Amino acid sequence: MGHAPIPWYDSGNMSDGLSIYAKKDIGTHFQELCLATLAGTTKEDAANAAFIVRAVNNHAKLLAALITIEHGLTDKSGDFLAVTDILADQARAVIEEARK
Repeated sequence: MGHAPIPWYDSGNMSDGLSIYAKKDIGTHFQELCLATLAGTTKEDAANAAFIVRAVNNHAKLLAALITIEHGLTDKSGDFLAVTDILADQARAVIEEARK
């Protein structure tokens, strides 16, 4: 069984704890799924929830970039400069997204 669909998002409500959600398409509408609730209400708890959401939402992009890098480093075509430019562009995009 797989995990809940991405993107995930946090409630942003620190009054009674933070929750992490996903929306599941059930055909006629979306069902909101509460995936986790953090009991804390501090700024650190909010940062933790945001970090979890960013990590989950960027996982597939990071994996794809790593696979591309791996393929590029093992490519025997001799066109290393072109591969390097493509990899650098992908890495920059993923890094920028992960830092949000």
